[in-house]
Amino acid sequence: MQFYVLASVLLLAATGIALVWFLRRRLSPLQELAAIAGRVSTRSWEFVPPAAVLRTTELAPIALSMEELLKGLQLAFERQRRLTGDAAHELKTSIAVLKSSLQLLSMAPRSAEQYEAGLEGLLLDSERMEELVSRMLTLARLEEAPVELRESCDLQPVVRVVAERLRPLAELKQVVLEVSAAEARAVAMPASDAELLCSNLIVNALQHSAANGRVSVVVQTLDGVTQLRVADRGDGIPASALPHVFERFFRADRSRSRASGGAGLGLSICKAIVERSGGTIHIESAVGTGTEVTVTLPARPTSA
Repeated sequence: MQFYVLASVLLLAATGIALVWFLRRRLSPLQELAAIAGRVSTRSWEFVPPAAVLRTTELAPIALSMEELLKGLQLAFERQRRLTGDAAHELKTSIAVLKSSLQLLSMAPRSAEQYEAGLEGLLLDSERMEELVSRMLTLARLEEAPVELRESCDLQPVVRVVAERLRPLAELKQVVLEVSAAEARAVAMPASDAELLCSNLIVNALQHSAANGRVSVVVQTLDGVTQLRVADRGDGIPASALPHVFERFFRADRSRSRASGGAGLGLSICKAIVERSGGTIHIESAVGTGTEVTVTLPARPTSA
């Protein structure tokens, strides 16, 4: 009996030691993964799963998912950081313009007409700053707010309403605004976003069209896809600038931004609206020929 008791104790001890060794060996990749993940922060996004983790069947999917998640978070943080920096730069420029205008008015006594002209310029700069802040808030809402897929609208009446609203601007610019809105199916997009999308694209085309030019707007549904095309015969966009036109605060010709009041957010807002609805937006342009923007949206199936 003493032999069996002693043998059992020794066997249990050996089993316990073997089990501890086995668990430590199996858990070492997990501990290594936890150590690497613990070093990730907003200042250091480096996360490379070790080979031992990738060789472990149970841990490999988790490590790869964490890697993809952190890549997405890094892109989001970098995008927000760029937005903050660009917005601060734009607002700083607008504030500097306001300050210099005020200093110019106070440098010497002026007539009532000169003060009135100066105040009109200050008011215009304030409105431009207000428009910049409004567009920034709109872009933040589109990128952060959850998508309401239940909302839908028909682009045909939206395009016609927006075109009629912008016709005085077209007449002022001496540009012919043509609208061809055939019967189209509804798309998964709130009416307010559709109106903002159409307005931004048409205003962009009008602002970059020369006198006696022409802007055409076409809406149609083909093979279950609704397309919105806005084309102008303006100056066009250089090929080097085309890959950047959807970036925030990007302007191919910065010398015209103050005259037109643009802040380089219009196309960024359009892209955010389209992507929220599961669509795509594409620009084709050539210098001296014009620009065409094509928005492709999946049409909602008609109810039986």
